[in-house]
Amino acid sequence: MCRNHIIRVWVVLVAALGALLGVVPAAQAGPQTTGPATAGRAGTLDPAAESGRTLPDPVRPVNGPESGKPLTGQRPEQPAEVRLPRTGEVGLGELSRTLPDPSGAKVFQGRALDTCQAPSAEAMRAWRTSSPYRGVGVYIGGRGRACPDQPHLTRGWMREVDDSGWSVLPIYVGSQSPCVRSENKRHVRMESSDGWGQGVREAEDAVNRARGLGIAKDSPVYLDMEAYDRSDRDCADTTLSFVKGWSERVRQLGYLAGYYSSADSGIAHLASARRAGHQGLPDVVWFARWKGTPSVDAEPVLGREDWKPHRRVHQYEGNVVRRYGGYRMQIDSNQVDAPVARVN
Repeated sequence: MCRNHIIRVWVVLVAALGALLGVVPAAQAGPQTTGPATAGRAGTLDPAAESGRTLPDPVRPVNGPESGKPLTGQRPEQPAEVRLPRTGEVGLGELSRTLPDPSGAKVFQGRALDTCQAPSAEAMRAWRTSSPYRGVGVYIGGRGRACPDQPHLTRGWMREVDDSGWSVLPIYVGSQSPCVRSENKRHVRMESSDGWGQGVREAEDAVNRARGLGIAKDSPVYLDMEAYDRSDRDCADTTLSFVKGWSERVRQLGYLAGYYSSADSGIAHLASARRAGHQGLPDVVWFARWKGTPSVDAEPVLGREDWKPHRRVHQYEGNVVRRYGGYRMQIDSNQVDAPVARVN
């Protein structure tokens, strides 16, 4: 072969071998670029180019603050309904700033009478149209009740007086303090060894009697504790234990715990216990101070914020005879800013 032919054959063979091995001869590779590399560092490939597909954008939330769209899916649970606590469940500083039970308590503001025996429905209608009274205290039970015979006090009577516009304050006269001052109450003194337990048991009786008269939950039941010698420490401790047990059980059963006593006796004792930090005290106080100006705000043994708002009744006169609409009654008179019965 001639020299030129041999060279051409050699070039063809080298080209063919290069094709098989994937090597491009320098003469066919084209010019070298001197700008920035577009395929990454030498010896590496762009991942997209290697896969033959386009990588997705960095993953972002479909919804949320960055998307500008509202959150979707399951909504957060609605917070539980806030119930303002009752007196026995709050700290000392909060006691005077909460309602007895704002979700259900029915508050009456005005004058109320109470009398030993519930008057007839006819007398109540006559007094409703001719007297200044719009509330009435009725003695629903208790072993210390002075008038256990109550011929008019029935579920029907309760409904009728409620329908005619009267506000009812249910009163329960249970066991009395071991050092009760009144001689005619000494036969019903509480047991000194179990004040709390006796209070609990009598609370159950009080609520059962209230239910029997159609008095619904969120109504008050007022415990009548006649004047006693609170300077007798043992007696005072037993009495307070009874009152707290009674109050706690009344609340557990869905009612409000009211408390009636002489301002200088039971009410002063309760106010002192409150200042000392006692919990589980009654929700509402009904204080007797006669021959004074009717006022729920001016009682000297109570602090300005004690049992406020809508937690006070002032009995400002007692054992007086009044006549309205042709009906004569012996009554006690009261100024009220406090819960009254809800009647079914």
